[in-house]
Amino acid sequence: MHPNTPDQANVSNPRSGDAMLAAQLSLFCLRASQIFDHVLAGRQRMIDAVDLLADAACASGLTAAVGDDAVQKMLAAAFAAAVSEGDRTQ
Repeated sequence: MHPNTPDQANVSNPRSGDAMLAAQLSLFCLRASQIFDHVLAGRQRMIDAVDLLADAACASGLTAAVGDDAVQKMLAAAFAAAVSEGDRTQ
């Protein structure tokens, strides 16, 4: 195994897993906000956006890492932020 792979990094530095999860959470929230912007613009249905994001969280291991409730709270926060941003730009 190459020494720079994530598995090896986690063995040599246990905190790197925390950093990786934090980066994954940050990226997920950013992407969720971007997708919800499409919902607010009428380019995507809400149910499709939520399904897409829930599937992405599950496939990436995020749901397993933080749980369903945390993922749902992040989705709600991202949607609220998108609505708030939309209100400011109108």
